Amino acid sequence: MYLFYKDPLFTISVLLYAMNRILTGCDLFICPFATNHLNDLLLVPCLLPPINHILMKTGARQIRTAPRLIEIFICLIIWTIAFEIIAPRLSSGATGDYWDVLCYFAGGIISWLFWNRQTMRIY
Repeated sequence: MYLFYKDPLFTISVLLYAMNRILTGCDLFICPFATNHLNDLLLVPCLLPPINHILMKTGARQIRTAPRLIEIFICLIIWTIAFEIIAPRLSSGATGDYWDVLCYFAGGIISWLFWNRQTMRIY
């Protein structure tokens, strides 16, 4: 049984996201990847477990498992359209960037591999 908020990847990702938000706000922390793309990489492991938990509570999701590949893919498509196509047209502070999309998908693949590490066989 998958416990959404007790997932170690979720916990570590949220902590990394919070630390990155705090540190990129100060002048002491200047790292282009962390400033521009780390939070994009953490999008799936930070947001998908709470979304799936809400879907479970509302009855829209029937299984209590780690996020499945199709769920990750659907969210990646929705978030890419929302954050990289629509948001830049609505806000002057938002920019559409293919590197962000690459980070979303990399974070999704890494998350899926982590969530399925016990069922995967590597020969």
